[in-house]
Amino acid sequence: MTGPGIPVLLHSKRPGINFCMPAVNAVLPTSIVVGAAAKGTAPIKNIKFYLNGKYEANLSGSGGAVALTLPQQGTPYTLKAVATDSAGNHYSASKKVVAEYTYDHYSCMGSGCIPGIYAVALLDEAYVGSTFDLNMPIRDNPNPISAMRAYLDNNVIATSNGPRLQQQVTVAASGTHILTIQGWDSKGIEYRIQQNININVSK
Repeated sequence: MTGPGIPVLLHSKRPGINFCMPAVNAVLPTSIVVGAAAKGTAPIKNIKFYLNGKYEANLSGSGGAVALTLPQQGTPYTLKAVATDSAGNHYSASKKVVAEYTYDHYSCMGSGCIPGIYAVALLDEAYVGSTFDLNMPIRDNPNPISAMRAYLDNNVIATSNGPRLQQQVTVAASGTHILTIQGWDSKGIEYRIQQNININVSK
């Protein structure tokens, strides 16, 4: 399975399973994409995914990606992928995952929208000078937003006490940096996105 935002899953040369998504030590929302590719001594029939031992999803063929939901923030889960080939051989791989926030980017598909942070400015991979504008509202939040913060790498560069983080920011550091936007609602549910930005970097 490939497409926008879905990386090509590479098969190893030896029989086994490459459990490539999510990445190790990734900070995850409760809705995640998991992906794997497998090679067997015979053609791979399917790959099944389990969360804490409970069956969650099935992929036909030797590789692809599916969407899963982690039930709650802050709870460790064991995510397991099991591939079966046409000769009946099984191959498996596991990893520990934890969701640290609930909502990611704001998005709408069809008639439904997912609450989240809407990146008006800056966009991912933006090229800016030392002074730039941030405009990051949270949309469709089910509970009131009590705070928002923006971090450049690990340093706080902007704050807000409501559902819109809109400020002009001046920083000294040139180069490519990670911009993290976080928000919290009145029930402690967290919103989070990360983007790369290029400060005083030529295209």
